[in-house]
Amino acid sequence: MLALSVSLGADRWQVFSKPLPIHGAAPFGTDGVLLATEGGVRYRTLNGDHVFHSNDGLESSVIYGIVDRFAVSREGIVSILNENNASWRVLNRSYVMNKSSVVPGAVAIENNILSIGFEDRLAFFDAPRSRSILTIERIRGNSLAVNAISKLIAHGDTLFVQLQKGTFARKMNWADMYSDLTLVDPDSWTELDGDRIVQGLEPWDSTRVVVDGKELKDSLLFEHIEKRREQMPYDMLSYDYSRIHQVVPVEKGYYLVGPEALFFYDGKKVVDMLESSSGAGFYLSNAYELRTLPNGGVIAASTEGDMALKTGGDWVNLYSPFVGSHSTAYSSRLKLVSVLPSGHVLFHVWGVNFYGFTGWGSQITFTANAASGSCLEGFNDESTYMVALSSIPSPDGSGFITVTGSDYGYSLVYISNSGEVLCASRVGKAFLGAPLHSEIAEDGSWKIFVAARQGTDPPSGGWMDILYVPSPKSNGGELEVSRQQRVNGVSQAIVDMVYDPDQKRLWMVTPGFLAYYDEGRDTILQPNVLNGVHGVEFTSIDRDPHGGLWVGTAENGSYRVTMKRQSPDTLTAVNYTARNGMLSNDVSDVAVDKVSGKIWFAHGKGVSSLDLGVLRDASAFMKGDSIAVKAYPNPFRPKIHAAFVLDNIAEDAVVSFYNRGGSLIRSFYGNDIVGGRLEWDGTDKRGSLVTPGVYYYVIKASSRTKKGKLIIAH
Repeated sequence: MLALSVSLGADRWQVFSKPLPIHGAAPFGTDGVLLATEGGVRYRTLNGDHVFHSNDGLESSVIYGIVDRFAVSREGIVSILNENNASWRVLNRSYVMNKSSVVPGAVAIENNILSIGFEDRLAFFDAPRSRSILTIERIRGNSLAVNAISKLIAHGDTLFVQLQKGTFARKMNWADMYSDLTLVDPDSWTELDGDRIVQGLEPWDSTRVVVDGKELKDSLLFEHIEKRREQMPYDMLSYDYSRIHQVVPVEKGYYLVGPEALFFYDGKKVVDMLESSSGAGFYLSNAYELRTLPNGGVIAASTEGDMALKTGGDWVNLYSPFVGSHSTAYSSRLKLVSVLPSGHVLFHVWGVNFYGFTGWGSQITFTANAASGSCLEGFNDESTYMVALSSIPSPDGSGFITVTGSDYGYSLVYISNSGEVLCASRVGKAFLGAPLHSEIAEDGSWKIFVAARQGTDPPSGGWMDILYVPSPKSNGGELEVSRQQRVNGVSQAIVDMVYDPDQKRLWMVTPGFLAYYDEGRDTILQPNVLNGVHGVEFTSIDRDPHGGLWVGTAENGSYRVTMKRQSPDTLTAVNYTARNGMLSNDVSDVAVDKVSGKIWFAHGKGVSSLDLGVLRDASAFMKGDSIAVKAYPNPFRPKIHAAFVLDNIAEDAVVSFYNRGGSLIRSFYGNDIVGGRLEWDGTDKRGSLVTPGVYYYVIKASSRTKKGKLIIAH
């Protein structure tokens, strides 16, 4: 197994999110606005759009407050936009230790002192010195943990804090906060008269939008609401509901901002600024599941039922059933997207249908449900409410395998690419099951590993069933379980599995632990040592081509787990989180793209990908009709280009560079070529930059030799 020695500085992150909802806005430049969203800091101008994420220096993409050049994350990480306006720098992360969330929008600034409202406290932060001044937990007789902050605003030398009950004010010595000895005194605040309205803390007018004294009537700014009156008479109420919560003036007009709305008003017309190419066109809300494609790329699915495809360019929105599994996707850890090399895709919506697609999900070809006359059945005798926890490709690639639940035991189901449905009804003793791996057994039958579950939620008890099924093609078109084997060793339900073909071992995760199936002992075992992982909830697992196990967690990002001396009982882990560049630390699914080497992570507000540059499957390079070797840039200018790259080369190759006279300049092999890619900086064995001129490279692998010429110019 490969031991990676790639520094975090060399990691390459891509982050895609839906930058909503908006929690606050601040003017920036002549016609721009910075937006605090749960998908990063969005910088919108009249002609430009960009979203800053955790990989841009924020260390968190869930932003709850924005003032001037400062952003405050949900956890209280304070960042500042660098002078280049292209990246951010963290000023303080000490508030994270309080494990208290910032109140959305409750951030104010005066004289470079930030006032930050948390769920249970009020913090003062000195931006020039990058340090916390003080936090208070009481105002007058109010505990902020009980009567929480809802809004705050600074006007000159006064800070106004609106609690859930009551508004309070205090004179502040912003220029010298450290000399204000009474700041800790809760009685140093004054409660305002209930009739007094403070500018910036006005009650939200849900039926009007007023800009500079002018009431705007544009229908775009309103959502039409119809609901039944709660008191007599019980007729329908109908009214227009304002989408705008904040008006932000800039030099050229006004930005009109709401949680799900962004408009620009120039004094004459209103323009919708929300829809754009922001986030490379990624507008998938609540992404929770990922499947990588055999030829490279990834499909992401959301709790809303939407799917999106990325194969190298921008994201492409796929067919949507307009209904999704919603919160059940997370609570039950569903894994319901399956992909075949032919481009067929199967997707299930909890309680509704199975959907079959071609073209990697771009065209729907069939639906199947418990009311369609097939062998599919609902959760009980009279119900068409059909549930499944996962689906996987059949071992022969002719279709898909899933398991549907019932009060009488789960059923094994085969769905062909054309939508034909075959069932082995009620073969399981648990009422739910998740098929998470399948293979061809020695006798030619299908060997299907099913995670049996006693309840819908993963912490419920469970075990693993192994079902032996003659292929329907060899069994007269029937689906039948010929033999069944129960494997114990887990106290929680298994939520995901991955097979290691090198060591012929099946790895799995439950919410509480990582484990593997020991076929010789016919039991599931936990490793004796798992260094670097403590107190996490596992959500998913996949494997990279070099043997690393990638496990997702609910709140701690993802880990790459490797074996020590090839032993499954002694493991070590490296953690990747939002601090490294991940979108957020909630990872509902992880998927490895073996073609590109990228590791994909699904989060509540989008997806992240990590390209370590070495995790591709290079086993087919320089063999048969494999992808051609690439060499670039040529000419190579070391003072301009970072490196001369040889790509798509065999990992067991030896690469040698020679000068025009035939003298060896440098050779590379082993870990230099992990992932089938070599980068040469143009230096010789002593580390000195070679002279300009013509050079030659020779790539020698066990099966092939490739030669080429390059020019080095200074």
